[in-house]
Amino acid sequence: MDLHRVTSAGDEQLLREPGAPATTTAALFTLGGPALFLAGHAAYKAVLWRTLPTSRIAAVVLLLALVPLCVRLRVTVAVCATLALAVIIAVIMSDRLRVRRGVPQPS
Repeated sequence: MDLHRVTSAGDEQLLREPGAPATTTAALFTLGGPALFLAGHAAYKAVLWRTLPTSRIAAVVLLLALVPLCVRLRVTVAVCATLALAVIIAVIMSDRLRVRRGVPQPS
């Protein structure tokens, strides 16, 4: 199953039943799609620029840690999607702050 299918399955679940409690499958799709994207981008940066993209690695770990937490707390699929969005925004902000500080970062 490729990245687009995982992400679109999570999006479909979100659009179909945003208020439904997140099952393990729904949480994996909703949080796992962005985690797969960030992991792939981290691998890409590591291979091409020989740099350790810590913000992306930390985001992947956080997104995967949120899966059982979302299921256990019985949050809705919409909350899972909001948490995924917050993690992605944190990665973007981390990259922007790094650029503003003058630390060279290939994109």
